[in-house]
Amino acid sequence: MELVTLFCGITVAFTGMVSGVGVLPDSVNAAVGGTVMFSTSLTPTQTPFISIVWKFGDTNIISSSSGGNFTAPEYEGRITLFISTGSLELKNVALSDTGEYRVSILPAGFVQDGDTTLNVYEPVSNVRVTVSSSDLVEFNSSLTLSCSADGTNLTTFLWLNGSTEVTASDRVHLTDGGATLTIDTVWRYDQGPFTCNVSNPVSSSTSVPTELSINYGPDDVSLRTSSSLDHYEEGSDVSLFCSADSRPAAQFKWFLNGELLSFTGAQLQLKNIQMSQSGNYSCQAFNSKTLRYTTSQPVRISVLKACNALEIKPSANPAVVGQSVTLSLSTSTTPSSGSWAVGEALILTWTRLGDQDQVAVFPSHLGRASIDGSKALTLSSLSVNDSGVYTMRSTVDPGLSASVRLTVMEPVSNVTANASASTLIEHKMGAVVAFCSVSSGSSVSLAWFNRSSEVTASDRVQLTNGNSTLTIVNVSRYDQGPFTCSAFNPVSNATSNAVFFTVYYGPDNMNLTLGSHTTGSNVTAVCAAESNPPAQTHWVFNQQLLNTTDSILELYHVTKDQSGSYSCFAFNNETNLSHNVTGYLEIKDATSGSEQPPADLWLLCVLCLAGVVFTFTNI
Repeated sequence: MELVTLFCGITVAFTGMVSGVGVLPDSVNAAVGGTVMFSTSLTPTQTPFISIVWKFGDTNIISSSSGGNFTAPEYEGRITLFISTGSLELKNVALSDTGEYRVSILPAGFVQDGDTTLNVYEPVSNVRVTVSSSDLVEFNSSLTLSCSADGTNLTTFLWLNGSTEVTASDRVHLTDGGATLTIDTVWRYDQGPFTCNVSNPVSSSTSVPTELSINYGPDDVSLRTSSSLDHYEEGSDVSLFCSADSRPAAQFKWFLNGELLSFTGAQLQLKNIQMSQSGNYSCQAFNSKTLRYTTSQPVRISVLKACNALEIKPSANPAVVGQSVTLSLSTSTTPSSGSWAVGEALILTWTRLGDQDQVAVFPSHLGRASIDGSKALTLSSLSVNDSGVYTMRSTVDPGLSASVRLTVMEPVSNVTANASASTLIEHKMGAVVAFCSVSSGSSVSLAWFNRSSEVTASDRVQLTNGNSTLTIVNVSRYDQGPFTCSAFNPVSNATSNAVFFTVYYGPDNMNLTLGSHTTGSNVTAVCAAESNPPAQTHWVFNQQLLNTTDSILELYHVTKDQSGSYSCFAFNNETNLSHNVTGYLEIKDATSGSEQPPADLWLLCVLCLAGVVFTFTNI
């Protein structure tokens, strides 16, 4: 009997000491001016609570008992007490309401206590975005957007481009907790609209959209005619239209057979077109902001006389220096007598006498000019001086004539490239200059390539002297080449020898992975670093230098005392730069695992607990 009485006494004493664990949440958030509910976890009962007391710090907010309710004067009209659960509602919350709240609830037989902390925040408002620059060029400019707002505890910044969330990448960086968005090398698709959403624990708000002006192009240059005909009658009107994807709108120049015309604008109108205006038309688009040029594919315009549809067709146009070209007549009527001329200078004449043609070749073209039975003119051993407008005229029918503009070009040959320097350090002051020379060629255009990618001008890449000089400042590791110079004209192209630059860089982008291993196993740690020349490597274990300079660290039959911090130090003796990376190696016992405590240990714990309760009860 004594043992039973003692055990019951222990139980009652233990129950009487229980506070209301979990009666209130650990914390509650609220917005300034809002309403917050402190909800208890108690289930409503039919038997009323004996008393309910709410406190804020040391101040009684409200108390309720069988004798009635008492509300502190400063809380009149701001609070509502729910008698069935002991929950409390607080209205018109202010920053001064931040702090610890406590409730004591006395049901029948024991006390339920609960604590919680109220955090009051000013709602987010006035979210605004500032832009670092308004004049941007695609591929050449960087951009920074900064987001700020009013409110307290601004915890989250979210950027949107249209409806798409902006996330970090190789060229997109989010810093200052996400409040700053930096875009390296902007694209046309970075125009926005950008919005910034700012949140705190009680609210969120979004800025007005910000649109950017990014200059780009010209791209997709296209040339079309007012009517797609194989031939146009002499005296008719022809319109050509040039378009380009460009911001701002592109400026246009026009070319006929590679020669610049005096016309400008997106539309070229040819009124009363003549046969001498036959040829390959192209347009060139220029963007005054990006300083880039792009030329369309050529469109052939052929003009014939309306009376007999006579046309001269060169076998090649442009023709090549040193080769031959034949100018054929597309007519069913062959003039019995006539002449060929270039400009105003006669080449040859023919007259029909009996069954044979009497041909007279002028001294300027002796040995190089001839005609066949169809009166097609063949010129051999061409030179660039043979370029011009060629005309066939009938001396019998003065109205029977035709003209064509022939261009003779010298092919490109012997393209060479050389450089001013070959060894540099990445991102150091100075520049490399490469030169391209062509021994011969007509209307030669030059372009530089880094491997298979064309080199274009930027803030650190300059193309001058008709692209024959390539200058690169602030060189990077990607400027090592090979660089080649491509020379081309409408009849040929050639590529120079390759030019290489040695760029010393690093060490950087280091990586070290160790992980967890078991005793007795072998561990291989690889220290990787981007470096030219290869970096010199040293290893440190728990601040002690290891006797190895290899980038690969081999540990055989490891033991637990080899657990710890391993650091790899890399040094480049050309850049004089160093870098290090640290990892932690954990060695576990191969047979380690969880074990259950012995049964006699459980019994000892129960006896200890009983002893503690017994002692507490007697107190």
